[in-house]
Amino acid sequence: MPYTLPEGSLEAMQQRVLASREVRRPWWRAGWAWALAGVAALALVFSLRATVFAPDPYADLLSAFDALDSDDQQFVLDWIDVENL
Repeated sequence: MPYTLPEGSLEAMQQRVLASREVRRPWWRAGWAWALAGVAALALVFSLRATVFAPDPYADLLSAFDALDSDDQQFVLDWIDVENL
């Protein structure tokens, strides 16, 4: 070979290359894992908002029933077949 290298230069270069390589972090410490956790938390908040904090769909009906006098309330209760609902 027309080229000569000092003793140990290839090993030293190999050590420098290995030392300069980026150390990979575990997946749970990566930045995208935190973003994924944030998206999951937002999904949980919106699903709770849609189910737990939803307005009562029968609130208007109950307030209208409460506004009736007692005879009209009794008529409505007699007219509704509660056992077969």
